[in-house]
Amino acid sequence: MKRIAQFNRIFIIQSLEEGLTGKRLYDDLNTLTICKDHPVRVELHDVITKLELLSLLDSIPQRMNSENLSPILHFEVHGSVKHDGIILSSADLVSWAELKTPLIAINIASQFNLIVCFAACHGAWFIKALTPNDRSPCWAMIGPAQAIDESSLLADFTEMYTCILNGKTGDEAIKVLNRSLPAMQAQYFFTTAETFFCQIWDAYMKKQCTPEANLNRANDMISELRINKKIPRTPLPDPKEVMKSFEYVIRPMVKAESMKIFFMTDLFPKNIERFSLDKKKFNRTTD
Repeated sequence: MKRIAQFNRIFIIQSLEEGLTGKRLYDDLNTLTICKDHPVRVELHDVITKLELLSLLDSIPQRMNSENLSPILHFEVHGSVKHDGIILSSADLVSWAELKTPLIAINIASQFNLIVCFAACHGAWFIKALTPNDRSPCWAMIGPAQAIDESSLLADFTEMYTCILNGKTGDEAIKVLNRSLPAMQAQYFFTTAETFFCQIWDAYMKKQCTPEANLNRANDMISELRINKKIPRTPLPDPKEVMKSFEYVIRPMVKAESMKIFFMTDLFPKNIERFSLDKKKFNRTTD
């Protein structure tokens, strides 16, 4: 986790009607960086509506390229109690699906180094919007999985950022978020792209690759062959044989292609080694 310290800008994106914890976090961190002439700078961006937020996010990749920025995105917003996105001060809901698109663009601009922090309840539910066909929206995400009061969120994240701005490792910084809790009761989760992919693939297998779904696919393929068969006497394959081809041929090919897209190895070939894509942990799911 030492990579967490490789950034030179913290974008605090605030959309709150009261409390303004983003402003308070900005004041604390800005004072720290200015007093120490720190190479990291902090920016505060107040947004009210969904349009403002998405416009801000869309503008970041160009700034990264022109200003040589490597940012952390820190969201000071409310999380939806339905776990389906974030709520802005205008009461606009920005779904996780809407949020992932600009984040993917920022992660590409960062060459797969983006870290996203959600100081919002239920922020860890962001993964629910991802599919195996998506590019990863970040290298890592930090956020709470359940409701946490705003004063605790502010104190915890202030201490985390202070820790890394003072030269501590990423591991040490994350530990301060859960300093008062046993490991199995952690309120905050540090989730990397590797973990994202394993969980996404698990969910895909459970929902889309059940025996019934595979049998339906096999029968559809056989029906298509029957319609398009040029040699009427050629015997059609048995559904069970087609299902075996899913397991031993087609599914591994689909998984390999999904990993290439998700980890952007087509854009950044070094990611093949960086994420150790051939390690056993990527085969722990049901293939």
